[in-house]
Amino acid sequence: LKNADREMMRRFAKEMQTVSKLTHKNIVDSIDCFETPEGKAFQVMEYVEGSSLMELIASGRIEKESDIASILMQVCDALDHAHQQHCVHRDLK
Repeated sequence: LKNADREMMRRFAKEMQTVSKLTHKNIVDSIDCFETPEGKAFQVMEYVEGSSLMELIASGRIEKESDIASILMQVCDALDHAHQQHCVHRDLK
């Protein structure tokens, strides 16, 4: 977070606590968050090796409707899991 005030830092920490409870194969794990002495906040997340959706589309590897449906089902499964944990996600990547 750039230029975060105390309230924003509090909300950031609360969000990290919520996200850290989500364990699902289609959700990247949130490992930690910390604040530097200068007041900048960082979130440490699991590194996932692979291709981005943009790369898959550009490479032509998404060709059929079933390819799109498969990706959307994975996103929906992850969102369903988050909602079951009372977490409403507003920043899909």
